[in-house]
Amino acid sequence: LLSGMPAKEEADELADLIETHGGKVQSEVPSPAAPAPFSPSPPAGAPMPCTPAAPGTYTRVITPKPGRTLKCLYAAAVGAPIITPQWIHASLEANRTFSVASAPSGMLLSGRPRQSRVRAGAGGSRLGVSIDDDVSPMTGGAGGGLFNGIVIALSGDEKYLPEFGLLLRHAGAELVSADGLGAVYDGSAEDGAGLCDYVVVQGGSKMPASVQRAAKRQGVPCVWHEWVVESLLSNSLRRLTTYLMVK
Repeated sequence: LLSGMPAKEEADELADLIETHGGKVQSEVPSPAAPAPFSPSPPAGAPMPCTPAAPGTYTRVITPKPGRTLKCLYAAAVGAPIITPQWIHASLEANRTFSVASAPSGMLLSGRPRQSRVRAGAGGSRLGVSIDDDVSPMTGGAGGGLFNGIVIALSGDEKYLPEFGLLLRHAGAELVSADGLGAVYDGSAEDGAGLCDYVVVQGGSKMPASVQRAAKRQGVPCVWHEWVVESLLSNSLRRLTTYLMVK
């Protein structure tokens, strides 16, 4: 994925170099892979089915300077390295692909492994994550993204909802409709439908009053979307109090 290239000509030239030498350039952040259907264990002695590789193991985001673009945040969500265009040229000159560990100085902008969140103790959300916790405990592993096990409702405009929803799904979150909060409150929702841990609101936008009332009555924190951004960039769930809509 190419992000923040200063000119289209540079982006096209770099994409051509990558694809000429066997790589693949995607123009947009891909959709998360669908969960594999359940299948029983193979008989004794039969080969085990292959597990698909995690996106962070084969994805590289190339940019002259890391920023808060959707592609750079996607890299943070899946644990993909962010590298400079010079990494491509240096790899071609050396006739080998530099790994994250062996990348020449200054070419690796970010390369932390994706983390899995451990549920914290008693607190203020349905999952028991305290609103006043600075960060949630973390543990390494490929068992899920930073928001794995967290249910989020989004509030924002037509462009924000699909883009930010895509990012959160890559980070392991489950998404529900914000409108479902009202249905839970008035009793018209099916069992379990509409329940969420947080409402994440697009910065600078106005959340519908009906959703805000329903969230307040159900004790669901409403936070600005910068909470998600800062959490991804720091690889830890940040303190909620800093990002609450109503403090």
